[in-house]
Amino acid sequence: MYGDSPLCRHHHRVKQADGWRLDQPLPGVLGLLPGGNLPGPGTATGPGHCRAMSIKTRTAAIARTLAAGTAALGIAAAALAAGTAAASAATAPATGIGVQLLDGSGQHPSWMQASLARGTAKTWHVKMTNTGTATETAAAVASSQLSFASGGPARQPAATLQPWITYSPAQAQLDPGQSATITVTVTVPAAAPLGLVPGSSANPDLAINTLWAYAAPAGTGQIQLATAAGIRMYITVTP
Repeated sequence: MYGDSPLCRHHHRVKQADGWRLDQPLPGVLGLLPGGNLPGPGTATGPGHCRAMSIKTRTAAIARTLAAGTAALGIAAAALAAGTAAASAATAPATGIGVQLLDGSGQHPSWMQASLARGTAKTWHVKMTNTGTATETAAAVASSQLSFASGGPARQPAATLQPWITYSPAQAQLDPGQSATITVTVTVPAAAPLGLVPGSSANPDLAINTLWAYAAPAGTGQIQLATAAGIRMYITVTP
C-alpha cells in the first residue's frame, strides 16, 4: 500500500529505485516514470502490469479500511468494558458467614440433637463468624427446611419447632473476621406431640429443621448480597 492506493510488490520496490519516480496527476491515478512525460489516466506505467486505481476503487478501499478500523475500535472498547467490570467485581466487598456449634455431642457433634421431656428446655451455644470482607449484620434464623429460601429471614418456612426457639442475642454486627456467640434455647411445651419434631418442606428430602446463621452487609443499600450457613436440628419429645 502506498498512500491510499495499492501497488504490487514489484512496483513498490521500483518506485524507490534510482531513475524512477512516482507521480499522481489525478486523484486515484498513480504513475511510475523512468523520466519523461506523465501518462494519461488508465495508462500502465513502468514495467509490468500495475495500473492506477480508479476513484471508485480507491473510495471502496478507503471505506473498507475505515470499517475495519471501526470494528477494531469496537472490539477494544468491549475488551476495556469487560476488564473494568472484572476489576470492579474483584474489588467489591464479599459477604460470608461461618457457623459452629460449640457444645455438640454424639455421633454428629455439628448437629443440634436432643431428647427432651415435655415442659423441659435445652440450651446450645453457636458461634457465628464473618468470613467476608465487609461489615455484616449476622442473625440466627430457624427454618423448617434444609434450604435457605430467598427473601431473607422473614421468608423462611416455619412448622412445629420454630416457635419453641429463642436466641440471645438475636443478631450481631460483625467486622471481617470477627465472631459472636449466641445462645439458642429450645423449650418444649407441656402438651407437645411425642416423637421427633418434623420439619416441613415441599421437598420431603429437605424437611429437616435447621438453625441458620444469616448475614447481610450492614447498611441500607438497595442491592444486598446475603449468605447463610446452617446447623441441623433433631429434637425428639419424650413423656
